[in-house]
Amino acid sequence: MKRSLHSLAALIVTVPQLMFAQVAPAPPLVTVTGNAEVKIKPDLAILTVGVQASAAKLETARADYDTRVRAALEVLKQ
Repeated sequence: MKRSLHSLAALIVTVPQLMFAQVAPAPPLVTVTGNAEVKIKPDLAILTVGVQASAAKLETARADYDTRVRAALEVLKQ
């Protein structure tokens, strides 16, 4: 019982002090933002092309797909 009273007394004395404790100030901070523009002719281009076909039967979808791939390749060659 005596120990409980001592603990309670310590809490009563400590808690108000913690409530008024100062928070450490934030450290100095530097933020830098920038952008640039470079005007030169590009020497590389990456092009991604996709072809899709769907049908009830695999053979039909495959034939349609092959036709679309051939057409896409012809356009790209031009």
